[in-house]
Amino acid sequence: MPQTATTNAALRLTLALLATVAVTAIALAVDAAEAARSTKVLGATGRTPNPLCPDDCRATGSVTGFGVVADGKRGLYKVPADGHIVAWSVELSKPTEAQLNGFGDIFKDNKFGTAPVAKLAVLKKKGKKSRYTLGKQSPTVELKRNLGSKPIFTLGKALKVQEGRVVALTLPTWAPLYRDGLSTSKNAWKASRKSGACSADEVPDAKPHLRKNTTRTYGCKLTGERVLYWAYFVPSKTSK
Repeated sequence: MPQTATTNAALRLTLALLATVAVTAIALAVDAAEAARSTKVLGATGRTPNPLCPDDCRATGSVTGFGVVADGKRGLYKVPADGHIVAWSVELSKPTEAQLNGFGDIFKDNKFGTAPVAKLAVLKKKGKKSRYTLGKQSPTVELKRNLGSKPIFTLGKALKVQEGRVVALTLPTWAPLYRDGLSTSKNAWKASRKSGACSADEVPDAKPHLRKNTTRTYGCKLTGERVLYWAYFVPSKTSK
């Protein structure tokens, strides 16, 4: 009898634990499904041009920048509400080995070397001029193994963002995610360089915006071009 009572008690405890686990799993699944439904892709357009490489290969680097207009749509990288950036993506062309070495030599960095690397940045506009403060940034990701693809990088810790912030891309070295030769009225991006220092000859000497809580001038508006990146945004429940 005591053994039976003990066995029954253990069984009831096991069933209770299993029920708790099942309820938790269901709740997590519901939350995940809800988050997936509410996710907004910042930077998404109806048409995305292919990046250039290996034919007529172009790339950009040593910069922090964000899209101003893409495929005729403005404000695509402005955060629409309070929430979190949970992932980001880029579209990468596939340069030849010689092209990789060439861009690596041009954009070589003391910390990251010659490899193509990138990170996401969250900017806050300061005043009416083209000045922005770097508030947050994601970890840096090496891109070489992803060349020729469109990888999605899920953030281990989502970036909490406020409505009105601008999501930019930082290239401490370089990356083949660039396209020029597009409509100048329908495509443009801003770079973290002073006005008047926007020519291709001055690009290698420029510096990306890397120090948090510092303010930089984004004085170069480059028309007819796109930097091919996206951010996956989930609004907070209170902002829906």
